[in-house]
Amino acid sequence: MPKDIAAAQRHSQINGDRHLSSPGRFRVPAQRAIDGTCWYMFTKEPYALYNQRAPSTQVTSMREYIRSEIGKAVTMLDLALADQELIEITINLANACMAALQRGNKILLAGNGGSAADAQHLSAELVSRFNFDRPGLAAFALTTNTSVLTAVGNDYGYELVFARQIEAIGQAGDIFIGISTSGRSRNVLKALEEARKKNLITAAFTGMNSGEMASRSDYVIRMPSRETPKIQEGHIVFGHILCGLIERGMFAGD
Repeated sequence: MPKDIAAAQRHSQINGDRHLSSPGRFRVPAQRAIDGTCWYMFTKEPYALYNQRAPSTQVTSMREYIRSEIGKAVTMLDLALADQELIEITINLANACMAALQRGNKILLAGNGGSAADAQHLSAELVSRFNFDRPGLAAFALTTNTSVLTAVGNDYGYELVFARQIEAIGQAGDIFIGISTSGRSRNVLKALEEARKKNLITAAFTGMNSGEMASRSDYVIRMPSRETPKIQEGHIVFGHILCGLIERGMFAGD
């Protein structure tokens, strides 16, 4: 029996820890696999950290999963690379964003969960910098003001947390980019409706099942996948491309 397992069992017997059972069959509240090693964390004693080598079959399975996920991402990007319509839509959206910024308008972005993080990520690339130093660009994520989000959610409902902000600060000629992997996020759809009502230019980042977003958007960046994680991976690739096109077009003379 490995020394670390024996030590853990002695610890269990002394302290009455019920998270441990027979040798090599630990039942614990937290367990993670890292580089083929299983790390067992005993929450009663923060200093008691033990590890046990994972079976070779588990390591093989992990490697297969990694290769499979990378392969799916490569396949999706290959499909996007071959999609001339998607490339042209991306160019047209970049041109619309540049024109809006040059006339003093702004870019607004919104989404939920991982898509909210993408909205914040992309607005940061534009406000700060992407590839090189240049003046900041007016881009704002509608996902960051918790007081506004909770006030609107409480008073009017979660479906209106983005639409209400567009009603308040959106101006004709602004760009609104709604991000939804499913294409069905009600608050993003409501925001697109409000943006159209106020004569904003609308764009959607979504997947193959674009739902109602397509009919409410002037530009649709549709990832060739139905898997949420892969759609999100594609969104950040195309979001970076969009930021790069805007930056190069406005400041590098391309």
